[in-house]
Amino acid sequence: ETGEDGGESFVFNPQLPVSRLPQGVRDSIEAVDPGMEMMIITAICPCIGALATGVQLDVHKKKVGLNLISYIVGDFASGKGLIDPIQSAWMAEIIAMDKLYQQQEEEWRARKLAAKNKKEQPEEPKLPVRCVPLNNTVANIAERLANVVGKHAFSFTPEADVVAQKWKSSVSDFSVMIRQAYDGSRYDREARSVEAVNVHIDHLLWNVVMCGTPDALYRVVSNYT
Repeated sequence: ETGEDGGESFVFNPQLPVSRLPQGVRDSIEAVDPGMEMMIITAICPCIGALATGVQLDVHKKKVGLNLISYIVGDFASGKGLIDPIQSAWMAEIIAMDKLYQQQEEEWRARKLAAKNKKEQPEEPKLPVRCVPLNNTVANIAERLANVVGKHAFSFTPEADVVAQKWKSSVSDFSVMIRQAYDGSRYDREARSVEAVNVHIDHLLWNVVMCGTPDALYRVVSNYT
């Protein structure tokens, strides 16, 4: 549509038959009330991009993945809570696989704790957990993103304030990683300590969906330019 200022604006067309939408997208829209279609489409597109991690687009003669970051803003009781079960349904297969990997990690932690006074220590597994919580640290996320080896990782939070509170002084690092993930560019992180996380990722692939109130938006996105 063309706005009053002559620019283009894009809105969901309620006259478009839902039956003409792709499977999955159609189901997601039918699961919410009228008026929430764009919110749901915006929320599930990063899921689709993460699932179709091998798909690439030719943009100005450059191959790029379906790298998508969504930030959905709404006041309290605006219906953002509907996103949680829908994105969980989209990511169900990956979530189930991640649970198996996380169980293996728990078993490793138990073996490591039991062997803390022994010379031989169990080797830490490098498992490709793809659903990465944002209630995390820069080092942990960097390591997770390195372990997925060429596939998209995915993060979702119904409360974006988790990022502002958990990352605090590292919010700028989060912002840089998000921008690099959108471009699918190289990401490197090095530290001198032997035990520190050192990663070198040729193409950072990380799709993110964040939901929050308007004031939470400005706590997470502190660099407005």
